[in-house]
Amino acid sequence: QMALTNDTADILAYVQAIHAQGVALETVYLHVLTPVARTLGEMWERDECSFTDVTVGLWRIKQVMHELSPTFQSVAQEQSHGREVMLVPTPGSAHNLGLFMVSEFFRRSGWRVSGELLSQTSDMLHVVRKDWIDLVGLSVAYSDHLEVLTELIKALRLASRNPAMQVMVGGPLMLAHPEYVATVGADFMAVDAQEAVAQAEARVPMRNPT
Repeated sequence: QMALTNDTADILAYVQAIHAQGVALETVYLHVLTPVARTLGEMWERDECSFTDVTVGLWRIKQVMHELSPTFQSVAQEQSHGREVMLVPTPGSAHNLGLFMVSEFFRRSGWRVSGELLSQTSDMLHVVRKDWIDLVGLSVAYSDHLEVLTELIKALRLASRNPAMQVMVGGPLMLAHPEYVATVGADFMAVDAQEAVAQAEARVPMRNPT
């Protein structure tokens, strides 16, 4: 309700109060902010709030995470394993809060992160041709994006400078239908940001930065 009706400052103060009580920000992200964002989407699907309401609510949550980012990253692992992940939305997706949260967890684990500002397929293909990308992470929310996602994954693999590039998918649709992972041609899915990093680090070997 606060995400729908309160100022960002109120939400930030609420989250900071939880953190001050000894709750780790990681826990707040995964068990407070993530369920709130998911609930907003479900409310829109049930016509309990408008698309604008959801957009503003998610923007407020993202602003809170921006404010908390320095604290969250203060315990980042200082390691030079050289791995890079490109996190991008499926073209046509309206929101990228989930990808932003995933990027925060990857950065904290020592990964280089790119792609947050990319929305066009041509820009994504340019990056994987130019840079050695170890992992691409894609988020998808709606079933009508499945065909686009499938074609995008094919194109990214063909264009990739790294022949062993892994593809990870996530988002509301994959959570509801994990069988779609194989359908779209991805390597694996993650249910949240923490699992995304854990699975990626199990699948992608460390390499020295070049």
